[in-house]
Amino acid sequence: MPAIQPARLKQQSARLVEQFSQPGVFVRQLRTLFELYADHTHRPGQAGDPPALLAAYKTPPPVMRQVNQDLRPLANSEPTAALALCDQLWQEPFLEMRLLAIWLLGQIPISHIEPVLHRLNAWGCSGAEERLVAALLEHGTACIRQEAPARLLELSKDWLQTPQITVQQLGLRILIPLIADPNFEALPTIFQIITPYLRLAPPRLRTDIVEVLDALALRTPQETAYILKQNLTSPENIDTAWLARQVLKSFPPATQDGLRAALKAIGV
Repeated sequence: MPAIQPARLKQQSARLVEQFSQPGVFVRQLRTLFELYADHTHRPGQAGDPPALLAAYKTPPPVMRQVNQDLRPLANSEPTAALALCDQLWQEPFLEMRLLAIWLLGQIPISHIEPVLHRLNAWGCSGAEERLVAALLEHGTACIRQEAPARLLELSKDWLQTPQITVQQLGLRILIPLIADPNFEALPTIFQIITPYLRLAPPRLRTDIVEVLDALALRTPQETAYILKQNLTSPENIDTAWLARQVLKSFPPATQDGLRAALKAIGV
């Protein structure tokens, strides 16, 4: 792997994005770039992220960032071409190619929201490996999260209504980037979505429910504690106490004390 020279890398990336509107040519040239900078010394099991299920070039982050940076303005100005390139990149059986597809998808303007949502649904439900799903929910939703967050809430509800547990997990996980966004204000809708799961938490969804509650506790601790306390005193609250204990440490100390008192009051 050659040493990364920023000026040279910028030139290489600039030549690459000249092929933006020709997905096949772009991907062939991108393969050449990734192979040039591939880390052939890395072996599975070494320190760092777990080995990818897909083949990976082990492309250095500066290379990925430069290509993504140069693609971003084109995604905004030529969304139809960007969607075509997303599809071509997603077909490639390499981790970096699909990550780039996800990042590019997240930059496509809201004028093309329907095809973006279509790909979020198709890619999210495709059984992709974990790091791709995580990137899709965070980076692939970037533009919609800023411009039309209500559509992501609709997508969450749709996923939660499916019979597949893996898709229901997506329905919960897609809420977390919304909660973490300081500009997102529709928190009452998120509380409405998750309230049924606060009383009865299916075992395979418990980890995801806890992660949503952790995010809510960090963003709006008083309201989250209030909802938990309400459900502690509701009938058929089989799992509320367990969930409250799992997320207790995410709250400020004073709020933790209030939740402990509520748990003690119901004898758990």
